[in-house]
Amino acid sequence: MAHRGGSGPRDWSPKWGKSREFVLKTSLVEGGDWHPEEQECFVITITPDYARLLLARLESFMGVEALDKSLWEMYFWDRSGDYYAVNWDRSEGEDQEGREIVVPNYDEPGRTEVDQVIIRKDEVCWTAMPKHVDVYIVTDPIKWHEIRHIAGERS
Repeated sequence: MAHRGGSGPRDWSPKWGKSREFVLKTSLVEGGDWHPEEQECFVITITPDYARLLLARLESFMGVEALDKSLWEMYFWDRSGDYYAVNWDRSEGEDQEGREIVVPNYDEPGRTEVDQVIIRKDEVCWTAMPKHVDVYIVTDPIKWHEIRHIAGERS
């Protein structure tokens, strides 16, 4: 699989404190009638520093959730990854976490706005609005144990 540096999900193994590139499938959140010619995916390299920031945000989430059990998720402004078109006919199976491995078209990232990271109790994902449309796309989630590996935390 072609990647822009770093290792992709296919050849990654749980190495404590190492950066990892994720290629996450996106889906359309309710609303709108936008139908892109090609599906989009989200490409992000999570470094140990960024993983620690995500874990700090999880700690904030857990503090508020302890006071109010109705909290489901928290959003933070975040432009840490890029959205790309992808050809789903070029799927290469699944990674260790069961996510489909796909090949992004790295020609040029898609233009988005309102980019955010979503912190949930069990997982983290990202969302954005493609430019000039009235819909949101959201990524497949990453479980916290993967983020802890990247941050170098041992459970």
